[in-house]
This record gives sequence, structure tokens and C-alpha cells, in this order.
Amino acid sequence: MLFQNCNLKVRKLEERDAYLLVKWLSDLSVLEFYEGRDIIGGNFV
Repeated sequence: MLFQNCNLKVRKLEERDAYLLVKWLSDLSVLEFYEGRDIIGGNFV
């Protein structure tokens, strides 16, 4: 465990987390704030 405060726990990513990363990094509302993709008006550029 890297960090824990009440109900919040932060740990290193594990292989089993891959599907969550794919889901998260495919979400347009996440990508709007993530520097990994360029989105203008809801469209990838």
C-alpha cells in the first residue's frame, strides 16, 4: 500500500488492473483531461 487515508487506498498498478485502465483511457470524459489524446468538440484529432 502506497497510501491510505480512511476509505481511500492507493497502491501500485497490477496486471489485473489492465482492463480498468483500458476502460478509463477509452472514456471521452476522462480523455478530455488526460494528455494522452487530443479531443476537440468530442472528436479525436
